[in-house]
Amino acid sequence: MARRVAARARARAGGVPRSEGTIQDRARVGSGGAEDALDVFDELLRRGIGAPIRSLNGALADVARDNPAAAVSRFNRMARAGASMVTPTVHTYGILIGCCCSAGRLDLGFAALGHVVKKGFRVEPIIFNPLLKGLCADKRTDDAMDIVLRRMTELGCVPNVFSHTIILKGLCHENRSQEALELLHMIADD
Repeated sequence: MARRVAARARARAGGVPRSEGTIQDRARVGSGGAEDALDVFDELLRRGIGAPIRSLNGALADVARDNPAAAVSRFNRMARAGASMVTPTVHTYGILIGCCCSAGRLDLGFAALGHVVKKGFRVEPIIFNPLLKGLCADKRTDDAMDIVLRRMTELGCVPNVFSHTIILKGLCHENRSQEALELLHMIADD
């Protein structure tokens, strides 16, 4: 840890530049804590088009774990930078939606989902699962079931095992075990 702090200080002072591999490794490992995740994300965003989106998404996810508001702010910076710098992917939007939902702002999560659909991305369960968790946590399991059983398929998205598990947990937390069993039978029949 001390070496990393010293290397970061030298790099900021203009002494030893960080190598590209080092930044990507730090983005992939994600063990440097919240401050390091912020630094990695900012440095990757400065690189723009040369920064791999996978590394940016990894750094953004690390930021989101500790500080969802900071992750939303970083996403907005990424979006403002435009396609000439870096283009958010469906996974980037999934991280954003997760941040909105964990902050209790389902409305913003659904707004971000609207942007995904509007931009023509292929919709995947990674986009819906944070919304499902948020709805179930808010005791709106019926709305979550509607999304899984109807809305996802309308958008060409097949619910995955995590989507169903979220619904099953929501039903069980609401003491609706009979409905959970019916859903299990329906899933097994498919």
